[in-house]
Amino acid sequence: MESMEQAAVLNAMNKTMSMESVGAMSVHDMLAQASGHAIEKELAIAGDGVTSLDCFVVTGSVKVLELWLDITAVVDSTDFEDVQFDLFPTGGAAIDITDVVNGDACAVGDQFIKTDAKTVALTYIDIALGGVTEGVAGPPPQVGLFTHFVASKKTGAVTNIRLTFNGDGSTDITGTVHARYYKLSVDGALAVAA
Repeated sequence: MESMEQAAVLNAMNKTMSMESVGAMSVHDMLAQASGHAIEKELAIAGDGVTSLDCFVVTGSVKVLELWLDITAVVDSTDFEDVQFDLFPTGGAAIDITDVVNGDACAVGDQFIKTDAKTVALTYIDIALGGVTEGVAGPPPQVGLFTHFVASKKTGAVTNIRLTFNGDGSTDITGTVHARYYKLSVDGALAVAA
């Protein structure tokens, strides 16, 4: 027969977890943080010269687990250069999230992925070439294709994660920027930028 202590533990384990525990570092929170919140924004990528497109508005502090651009339509990508992600607080200086990569002649299905430190170029996956793409090896949880980072809103300023590139008057691409994140501060979130 079970001891009273064992019975109490088993009884507690068998109870259905209430939703009241959400937001209080419960098992629900831990599962949400492990997988993160997914968000995406479709972008019309066009611009003559250096152009920045707002993707996500940052509030509070968030840990971004994954960040990438998926090319979904191409009319002209012959001069799609210096592609990178940055963090931009209105009225301040841009802060690199990645370094630049050349995306000339990108095609539908190509991807630009943050796989390393902010001083390293986005990884450009050219599906015409095929191949295998690996992330940076490091101590867990850094092992994997995506490299995470913390983004924090600047006090008193709208702060955006942006896609920045250099194009010409013919640049005409459609892409979807994807992110997965979890909040670090009570007010931490990403929202689709207007």
